[in-house]
Amino acid sequence: MKRLRTLSIFCISIAVILAATLAMLAFEGNTRTFVRIGSVEIPVEVARTPAEAQKGLSGRASLDARGGMLFIFPIAAKHSFWMPDMHFPIDIIWINDGMVVDVSENVSNEFDPNSPIFYTPSVPAQYVLEVNAGFALSRGIKIGDPVMFSRFIETWPSK
Repeated sequence: MKRLRTLSIFCISIAVILAATLAMLAFEGNTRTFVRIGSVEIPVEVARTPAEAQKGLSGRASLDARGGMLFIFPIAAKHSFWMPDMHFPIDIIWINDGMVVDVSENVSNEFDPNSPIFYTPSVPAQYVLEVNAGFALSRGIKIGDPVMFSRFIETWPSK
């Protein structure tokens, strides 16, 4: 009897864990991450790990005209970006403390491995948003604009 009760409790526990996991996966599948800069809402892909951040948009033929890629760093710093294997120019929007702190517009996709150009903000930033070239200008995004994220975004652990 005791063994049957233990087995029943174990099966119920597994069922609860499975149901919670499936619910979480369903929620994640239906949820998108957005960055709102002023009144502009931008759907983003999030680079959450160092490997995702290193790859970034490299190798892609294009980026959704309304969207972008958000890079999240453990701390604000003058993080450097470069353009190897990029096939289109971009704007880089640097974000810290809930606002745009710098904008690098029309960053060329031309890349010389013998003399690479690195792009950094004028002040430290914890978040970096890459969008298609001309995006910031066409939507009036500028330094000082307020920034909000649509959901909690985790960063990779700092070491």
